[in-house]
Amino acid sequence: MSKSARLIIGFLLLFVAYFGESAWEQLKNIDIKPAPSPEEVVVINITPPSEADKNLTKKIQQFTIAQSDAKAISDFYGQLAEVIRDDNIDKIILQNKPFREWYIKSGSLNFNPEIKGKYIGLGEAVDNVFILTLGTEDIKWTPAMRERAAQVCDAVAWAVHQ
Repeated sequence: MSKSARLIIGFLLLFVAYFGESAWEQLKNIDIKPAPSPEEVVVINITPPSEADKNLTKKIQQFTIAQSDAKAISDFYGQLAEVIRDDNIDKIILQNKPFREWYIKSGSLNFNPEIKGKYIGLGEAVDNVFILTLGTEDIKWTPAMRERAAQVCDAVAWAVHQ
């Protein structure tokens, strides 16, 4: 073994002998677990609805909904409003009954099982808002009804955050 290798080993042994125990204790105290990620900040940028629609969605506003769930519900109804408005060109949604069946089925498919059973009565409250606005008769949509349905979706998207 060379003289420089012996010197290095000697210094290492002296270092370990002198600082070894305290250095080992310091190494044991190092926390190698990653720091928990901060809470996700949810930014809600929803235009408040008219006073009439605020009153229409009062029952929805009474639910205490977790922020992440409210965001998921709000995103769904906000996108539904966009779909209704965009459908003004193709006119796929033409009547109340198919629309009602469609939004109920798509909501059922969209929300995970934790949300589905978590807020007892929320689905009925939302459905009631649509019934009060559009009625229960299977009538053909006018442009005004189409816009009104979109406004109601926007109001529901707003109401889950209140």
